[in-house]
Amino acid sequence: MLLFLAGGIGLFVISSHLRSRCLKMVFTKPCPPSMWLGSAFLSAAFISLFLNGLILGSALVLSLMWHLPVRAALVFMSANNFFVSLGIIAYVMLLATLMHPALAVTFILIFNAEMFYGFQVWAQGAIRAGNSSLYLRVLEKFFHLLYLILPMMNAFEKKTEVVQSSLRVAHSEWKYLVYSFGYVLTLSAFCYFLGVFTLQRKRHI
Repeated sequence: MLLFLAGGIGLFVISSHLRSRCLKMVFTKPCPPSMWLGSAFLSAAFISLFLNGLILGSALVLSLMWHLPVRAALVFMSANNFFVSLGIIAYVMLLATLMHPALAVTFILIFNAEMFYGFQVWAQGAIRAGNSSLYLRVLEKFFHLLYLILPMMNAFEKKTEVVQSSLRVAHSEWKYLVYSFGYVLTLSAFCYFLGVFTLQRKRHI
């Protein structure tokens, strides 16, 4: 639920300004697009951090009251959810600068890495079953390319799903939080610079 809310916050922040046509007024304060987009991202990120912290604090209090030894797993899951929400916010904000919010939501729901990975697995299965036509092999490569291009919101979901189900964190699993943070920083930086470039073009239109 928090992940959907994070995406909604990012979409609202960008679309409300773009649709109300107030960006030209904002940019003539002067306020460069880079500063405006960065502050919008940080605002949405702080809201997501606050909500994740609120839920984590409530869960920790309950675990202390009920004497449940799951506190490390709660911290792990909360941090991972926050990192995922940052990636969602950055990606949604980028799409909101490129297209209408309704189209952005549709794009996120339909065109995602997981869907094209499923298509790739289907194509690979058909090829292994004996259908090795050129069309199917090209289609499999095309699905694989789209899977690599589109961002993964939870890049290490398969590695951390044991924590979600067992509420136990092994020492070797904490490294995936670092990997997730590095991935979301890279994704956010890419979305930020591409979003700034898009806003600068719109600024001069």
